[in-house]
Amino acid sequence: MSRSVSRAWITAILTCLIVSTALHPISNDDFWWQLSRGRAVLKGATSPGGQLLAGDRLAEADWLGGVPFYLLYQVGGFSALMLSKLAISIGLAIWCCRQTEALSPVARQLSTIAIVLVASVACEPSPILWDIWGLILSSALVQRLDSSGRPWFTRLQLGLLACTWANLAPGCVLILLPLVTAALHEPVTNAKSDSRRWPRGLWWEFVFVLAGLCLTPRGLFTISDSVRQLVPLIVASPAILNDSPWLPLWLGPVDGVAIGWLILSLMVVVSVVRRKPIRYGNWMLVALVISLGTWFRPNAPVLAIWLVQWLANSANCVSSTNLAAPRKLVQWSIAGASLLLAAASCLGLSPLMPSRLGWGLGRQLEHRLFAESLRPAVTGRASRNNPNESAHCMDVRSAGMLAWQGAGQDWRPSVGRFGGVGRPAPNTGHPRPYLVLQRALVNGQLREEVLLNLELQTGWLKQHRRSDGTDG
Repeated sequence: MSRSVSRAWITAILTCLIVSTALHPISNDDFWWQLSRGRAVLKGATSPGGQLLAGDRLAEADWLGGVPFYLLYQVGGFSALMLSKLAISIGLAIWCCRQTEALSPVARQLSTIAIVLVASVACEPSPILWDIWGLILSSALVQRLDSSGRPWFTRLQLGLLACTWANLAPGCVLILLPLVTAALHEPVTNAKSDSRRWPRGLWWEFVFVLAGLCLTPRGLFTISDSVRQLVPLIVASPAILNDSPWLPLWLGPVDGVAIGWLILSLMVVVSVVRRKPIRYGNWMLVALVISLGTWFRPNAPVLAIWLVQWLANSANCVSSTNLAAPRKLVQWSIAGASLLLAAASCLGLSPLMPSRLGWGLGRQLEHRLFAESLRPAVTGRASRNNPNESAHCMDVRSAGMLAWQGAGQDWRPSVGRFGGVGRPAPNTGHPRPYLVLQRALVNGQLREEVLLNLELQTGWLKQHRRSDGTDG
């Protein structure tokens, strides 16, 4: 079989894998929460969490994160969101192929499969999507600094990107990662003047980026909030984090994110070990990134983008290994495994993709069933003339569905979770969620929320005080 025909078959198999992993119903838990936030902003809220949640007391830096998803939902419903998910998955695969052109065919194939697996979760309507594209665009701008004849214009673009990213997603501080990576790389020699041009300190780039990050409703606290959500270990113990979304990868499900992250991490480790001369700064940076993605599961999809970029800058990572000898055999073995994975994903038999091919919304996000189960409780409270209570939600999925059902009315004072006066609430019979874990982390209440979840799972054994101090 000729090389061109072989490449065409392998490309077709990878395309089947991309489509089979992307065409699954939307299933991310914070889907309704993001749509509720976007709707609240378009109704005039500058702090959607403060209006949708009874216990959120702080402004939100990423207050615009749900607006694009809500607008897309208003224009085309679930079909528009699914089309965007498919387009983004294909776009990430194409981006990965172009980034890894200098790698061996085996390494290029492995990295593309890893990104496709990660994209199965990362392309859902969630803030992770903005973090991924923010990291891709910031890396492209940093690479342009060396060849651009207008560095100040590129610096301004970096500042604008930092401002946009900070208002859309909580991982905005990751824009500093491409700058740190560039600062650790060896300077490039100019062939014409034989002078070392890169990097040139990057001080102005850091100034523009830090200034852009602070242009949010949260102000200077945007950076600390972002760091806190990327490294929650600085505010919570591992025992608390193990029962939250920030659990380590090995304690979570074995899905596409975990497998894709493992593949990319191993490839990067091989790249660093084989790179000569040894640069300890690069070792420390790679160890830091891999640790952040491994210890805190939500970081893995975003940092996988950086791992691919690192491989692209280290073209000798796998091409010089012993895998190059039986290259065709390895390529076809990987292609065969990809084809089996694609078939299993279509049938819902893959542990990486537990659901079958589908279009629209997953069963676990069906908010109409949630509304039907909530209706008797809402009717009973309304008959007692106490329609503005708040409710404790054990996860962001139930909080988002509750916010979607009950928000959007005129705002007036409400009571807290166990009684007492809370934040302004919608004039509706539905209760408001008290907090979601993401906002509890920023508000310094993550430990209380996680312990309350654990207590509810064991049967609510303790008596709690209301906000006014009386017995609950």
